[in-house]
Amino acid sequence: MTTVGLMWGVAQSHPWLTPYVERSARDVALILDAATARNLDPGWVDAQLRLAVTAQDRDRVALIAGLAERYDVPLDPALKAQADQVGEISVAQGVIVCGACAYDLNSCPGLAEVVSCNLPVELTPLGDVNALRRGAVDWWQDQPVDRFDVALASVGLAATGLAVASGGTSVTVKIGASVLRVGHRLGRVNARLLHAVSQGADSAAGLRGLRVMAGDLADVRQHTSLADTVALLAHVDDAGDAARLARVAEAAGPATRGHFEVLGKGRVFRALVRLSRPMIALGVLILALLTQISGIIASLLVHHLTRHRRLRGARR
Repeated sequence: MTTVGLMWGVAQSHPWLTPYVERSARDVALILDAATARNLDPGWVDAQLRLAVTAQDRDRVALIAGLAERYDVPLDPALKAQADQVGEISVAQGVIVCGACAYDLNSCPGLAEVVSCNLPVELTPLGDVNALRRGAVDWWQDQPVDRFDVALASVGLAATGLAVASGGTSVTVKIGASVLRVGHRLGRVNARLLHAVSQGADSAAGLRGLRVMAGDLADVRQHTSLADTVALLAHVDDAGDAARLARVAEAAGPATRGHFEVLGKGRVFRALVRLSRPMIALGVLILALLTQISGIIASLLVHHLTRHRRLRGARR
């Protein structure tokens, strides 16, 4: 076992024996697509679509119906007709709803309206200024200041200024910061990410990390959509998760959110890596060594038992 431990130690320390390597985008897409097709339960699709239709959730209806269409899951014709009618309102009603949503995020009926009505405002400097205003009012009134919101507004304004100076190269950071801020106000940002960002909001290093994360989320939006990016924030615990999510989105494109919905975060992220060939070879060598040691031990036991029987026979 000492030899096995030594070999494992070499595997952990030697750069040639890196345990995991990244898969190509093409391999990631193929693996996720096959896994989602295997795990998509028609009963689950039917139940989830009925719930979405009952709640009149246009975003959720589009997601589940899209999964059914992509993977050829048959839908009840009556249910499909109901799904097609979800969210149908007149132009006048739409203008009123959108105007209220743009002014107050809490008045948005769903994620679809947030993305089409509120986020365009948040993507302008006005959204950042408004967030800073809210923070200033809370501070003045001795109320708890939303440090997450204020930090993202600072990053967004800084990115806007850099975009003007650099001809637009910081626009992606501004988009990612705005998506994060809206996701936070919608309750889509989990407690771990909220704590991590809030803790680092007062340091230069923390703000730099936040800019990197915002850039990764902007990449997610580029390969999926604004609505999907906001929804996928629930799977981001830290900057590492944001980077992994960007890699998945690059590989899977618009299908990204569906993969997370069916497979879950752990299985999706595991598809990004595989065991390296040297590590597989090392595993085979270890297995061969263990087999050989087992054979030697078995041979010694047989020899010992045979000798013991002979001695007992001689004594008789």
